[in-house]
Order: sequence, then C-alpha cells, then structure tokens
Amino acid sequence: MTRFDRGPLPEHERHHTPADHRPGGAPLQLTPGPDAWVALVALHPPRERLDAAASAIETMIETFSREHSIGGAAVLRHHDGHHVVALVRIGGHEAYRQLTAASDDFKLHLEGRGAAEHHRMGLWRIVRAVGAFVLDPAASEAYVLGPAVTGTPSVTLESDDQTQTTTLALDRQNSAERMRIVKTIASS
Repeated sequence: MTRFDRGPLPEHERHHTPADHRPGGAPLQLTPGPDAWVALVALHPPRERLDAAASAIETMIETFSREHSIGGAAVLRHHDGHHVVALVRIGGHEAYRQLTAASDDFKLHLEGRGAAEHHRMGLWRIVRAVGAFVLDPAASEAYVLGPAVTGTPSVTLESDDQTQTTTLALDRQNSAERMRIVKTIASS
C-alpha cells in the first residue's frame, strides 16, 4: 500500500482508521475541581509498534468522542519508546464506565494486531494545580508523570478510590521518564 507520489505508508498508517493521525491539535488546559475527571490510559507496546499503538489509542478516543462527550484529550509518547499515555477529560463515573467498555473492545483489537503487550486504565480527579497547566502540542516541552514528580506548572491527580496520587508536570530536568505530546483531541 502506498500514498500517491509519497512512497510506502508508515507502519502506523497501514491499517485504515477513521481518525486523523496527523500530530498537533489545540492546547488542552487541565484545571482542578470536583468534576475534573480524567481517564488515564497507558499502553506498553513493543518498541517497533509504538506508532501503531499511538494511532490506535487516538482512533479509540476519537471514535468514543463521536458518541460521548469528552472535555478534550491528549496522547503522549515516552521519549525512548517505552509507552504511550492518554489523558481523556470525562464527566465522571458513568462516562468512565462507557469508556471502559469501549476500551475493552479496543484492547481486543490491539491484542489481535500485536500493538500492545500491556494496557491499563484508571479514573483520576484533578485535585491540585501549580501554575496554569496546558498541554500544547505546538510547544517543544516534555512532560513527566509519576507519584514523586514535582515542578511548575503541574497538576496532581487523585485516584477514584483516593488511595493514590500522581503528578503530571512540565519536565525541566530532562528526566528519563519524559514524554512528548503526540496529539490533542478537541472536546466533543
């Protein structure tokens, strides 16, 4: 399969999907609040399937957003190919249940294509922000996510069961765990 006058399709574009996989998108601001819920999805694909995994998760989110309301989403990719992370702003528990059902179908699709070895998803609430936190695909910054992360700007997420917190921050220290934005997906 080739594109007209541009050579063979890259591996992540070989399978037709209804999503637009070009990088970019509008900035996504994350702010705390009682209804500031995000689904955090992490994929751990083989390195050679990282682009396919990023494209597949974009497709899942865009397909889901056609039938359900989301407050925007961002897909981030680990700098050295370890994983793909997506944050999807959703309305709460019912939206998470619906996204989980869509994710189960998506997981079967990924396993069938060999695009992911491991897939996790959780519901988190944005409980704190330090500075104005915006995920901007046009910016060159990297981000880091983890329980011991500090930095400005940042947002702290609390698990639905309130037993865990994790922080997403601008990476100013060139961390080994840094991620870059692949794409943001607009609110629906």
